[in-house]
Amino acid sequence: MPFISIRARIIGLVAVLAVLAPPAIAQVPVGERHLTAMVGSAPLRDAVHSAGVRVTVWYPAAAGAKETRIDLGPPGKPFFLEGVSAADAAFADKKLRPTILLSHGFGGTARMMAWFGLSLARAGYVVIAVDHPGNNGQDKMTVPGSTLFWERAGDLAAALKVAKADPVIGPHVDNTNVGLAGFSLGGFTALTALSSTLGS
Repeated sequence: MPFISIRARIIGLVAVLAVLAPPAIAQVPVGERHLTAMVGSAPLRDAVHSAGVRVTVWYPAAAGAKETRIDLGPPGKPFFLEGVSAADAAFADKKLRPTILLSHGFGGTARMMAWFGLSLARAGYVVIAVDHPGNNGQDKMTVPGSTLFWERAGDLAAALKVAKADPVIGPHVDNTNVGLAGFSLGGFTALTALSSTLGS
């Protein structure tokens, strides 16, 4: 097949994709809220044997919410700028929202997934992410945290439960529309959670 023909087809495909692409997400502010979930297997995995699992929630915030940068790395010299969010901002409205449970990869953190979570929140989702005990970039890594992969699904279930009980987040979680997402090992976690009972 001549080169010019291949090039023409690629240009045509790009043009079609541009037409079919969804409209740009409006730059609505995103709220960020931090909660703690208690997980039965966490003490086994966590280096200091804590049962508490850190939960980060992103959500559409009310207009005018003051957002600040989410930097990853040393103060003043960040490695990455993940985006912006407004700490404990009021919710955008009173509507129920589709909800995504988000799991980071091996040795990651919830905030390392902000690049994805913030985009989902701007699109109208409630995003509930966790720092998996013994296998995150903020705490000391442990052998159980690095090998008991199946226990990570329980972190997501507990995070959903605590978010539903939260007075700011809970009224907006649509129990009939909960999805799962993950990066790398977090993808395995999402698949594992599909076979677990996450509650109603």
